[in-house]
Parts: sequence; C-alpha cells; structure tokens
Amino acid sequence: LASNASIWNWNFGDGNTSTMQNPSNIYQTNGTYIVNLEAKNEIGCTKSFLDTLIISKEISIVEIDNEIKASIYPNPNNGEFVFKYEGKSKNLNLSIFSTTGQLIFIEAYDINDKITIEFNDKQLSKGLYFLEMKDDKFTKTMKFIVE
Repeated sequence: LASNASIWNWNFGDGNTSTMQNPSNIYQTNGTYIVNLEAKNEIGCTKSFLDTLIISKEISIVEIDNEIKASIYPNPNNGEFVFKYEGKSKNLNLSIFSTTGQLIFIEAYDINDKITIEFNDKQLSKGLYFLEMKDDKFTKTMKFIVE
C-alpha cells in the first residue's frame, strides 16, 4: 500500500464502493468481479491494486490445512443447508452463532474422518451466521447467509 495510507477508495466491481480501510462486501450474484483499491497517503502518494474474484454462491469451502476440508452449501440458503467435513478428527463439535453471539445450535459428533450433516431450520431469521467447528486440535469458523 501507499506508505501510511489515510484514504482508501474501494470499487468491488459490482456497483458497490467503500472508503473504509477494511471494508466488507456481499456479492448478490455469481460472477467474476474485478476489485480495485486505490490507497493514498497524506502527501499524495497513491498506489492501486486490482484483484479478480470469482464468486460462486453454491458452496463455501474452508481448507484448514492440506488434510482438513469443510464446506457449507448452498450459501446463501433459506435455513436448509449441508455441512460436509473431511479430516483426521474423531470428534467434532459444531456450534451456530448469530452475529450478536447468540448460540443457536450446538452438537458433538463422533466421526470417522468424514461427516455430512443436513441442517433444516427454516425458523432462522434472514442474516449472517457463523458455524464454528472445534476438535482437540483446531477451532475454525465459517460464515453463511440465510436469505
């Protein structure tokens, strides 16, 4: 970045922009988007960065390391979704939290390296949720959206 940047101009390629230092953006449709960041410091030095994002809302994948993979799909969803996990865990604890930290769901599973769980909770309000995976070696959180 421009050294000691104080002004940030983001263009997310979907019509949304931001002047925040660390913004977030939710893409509403699948597609390829070119994200542009222009950072400027107080003496006027400017640096631009471009990156191409490919958004596929059909699946969200987290790779914890080379041997552990987890996915939620579809994402976004209507409260019905599938969680898949592949790794070396024998026990896996899953929790779902709202953005306010409210615990929505918690369950412990005995697994043999793989598990597929179908969630069906159409009572979930629209919004962003966090699914936390935990075993004796790691804790990882994935985001999903209910529309």
